[in-house]
Amino acid sequence: MEQIVLNFDASKFDGYETCREYLQHCTHGLIDDKGRSVLQKAIAAELDYSPSQWSQKISESGDARVTLTDAELYSDKFGDVDWINYLVYKHIIKKGRNREALLKLRADIDRQLQGAA
Repeated sequence: MEQIVLNFDASKFDGYETCREYLQHCTHGLIDDKGRSVLQKAIAAELDYSPSQWSQKISESGDARVTLTDAELYSDKFGDVDWINYLVYKHIIKKGRNREALLKLRADIDRQLQGAA
């Protein structure tokens, strides 16, 4: 028996109410440079947490919360910045806010990429 899954989301970000939920999704889907899943206990160790502390931080029902410092450290250690893309989409693109600032950021990024080439 085959199963077909249809996804009608407008964006990969729309299914998440909070950045913490999206960051949880990111950490569970993190792949290393050899295409293997990165285990939560490895993420916890890199961030100087025990596996249970990290689980509580990314749990939707836990009392502990992922802080901006945690998210920045996660990006620094693993190079995954998709949670930032989530925030840009949710608060700027989707709401149509600050289009000029977003266009300036795009121009700055393009200029930096040209300089790096």
